[in-house]
Amino acid sequence: VEVVDLASRKILQSIPVPGAPAGIALSPDRKTAYVTRPEGHGVSMIDLAARKVTASLDLPGGPLGIGVNPTSGEVYVADWYGTRVFVLRPGAEGLTLEGEIATGQSPSGIAVTPDGATLLVANRESDSVSIIDVASRRETRRVAVGQHPFGLTLSADGATAYTANVVSNDVSAIDIAAGRETGLAS
Repeated sequence: VEVVDLASRKILQSIPVPGAPAGIALSPDRKTAYVTRPEGHGVSMIDLAARKVTASLDLPGGPLGIGVNPTSGEVYVADWYGTRVFVLRPGAEGLTLEGEIATGQSPSGIAVTPDGATLLVANRESDSVSIIDVASRRETRRVAVGQHPFGLTLSADGATAYTANVVSNDVSAIDIAAGRETGLAS
């Protein structure tokens, strides 16, 4: 993982993380980075001030997409080879596996609404996006989108989700509250 000075566009430091680092998400206080390792089958915690890995947690499957709840600090990790998202709790000793949430096939992109109440997951092989209630840790809706959604992001107000559909080469817009696709752009 490389630390980059955005103003100068220069690499300040490389932090060794084994296992082909893929997804990166920051803690709400932006002091910790969480990095998925699909080939290393786990997640690493990086102390950004010290610029070093401080803890790692092994996970089954293929940890890929990652997101952090902006209010609780919970870390969500998509299992590329499964139909689940792992729920991790950060603490002084590292990360603890708290549970799993069922999703569609090959979950990848993850986003959490600004209020921390809703988790969204792009399910690549299911051509859908899961809308998950964080409190109950249950999928409340599964929205059909284009073919093979992968990346996922939210509008600034957290009301709309956008997913990049790799095979159909388009972007789906999803009204989160209504739980439906509202537009498609290619």
